[in-house]
Amino acid sequence: MRIAKALRQVQKKEKGFTLIEMLIVVAIIAVLVAIILPIFTNQVNKARTSADKANERLLQAQVDLFLAEGNTFDDTGDFIGELIEKGYLREGEVKSPFGADYELDTTNSNYTVKSTARDQWVEVDSGAGGGGGDDSGAGGGGGEN
Repeated sequence: MRIAKALRQVQKKEKGFTLIEMLIVVAIIAVLVAIILPIFTNQVNKARTSADKANERLLQAQVDLFLAEGNTFDDTGDFIGELIEKGYLREGEVKSPFGADYELDTTNSNYTVKSTARDQWVEVDSGAGGGGGDDSGAGGGGGEN
């Protein structure tokens, strides 16, 4: 009888988790979060950059078409507004995932579209020989269109 009673008391004491066990579980979860969070953040940034590059390519194609059809850009610097006004883009079609604007540099008959959120430029050899625009490279935004 004494042995059975002693075993019951030992079993009662073993119910639940000890503080050490809980700390170990919390530490394991913290390590997993520390590993997974940067991977997730990196994937989100890759997706945003990819969307930004796709927008630049779309703008590149539309600028090229705009100029190939004999159009020229005004000196207002809002090239996206002009593309929308003349039917080459729809309102809200190009929106930077970084909340930035897109600029158009019109020097040496090459038109360069750039997202102000990144340092990468996409060259567009217009072949149209100029076409107005802002030669300063400040272009004009419109990323929020």
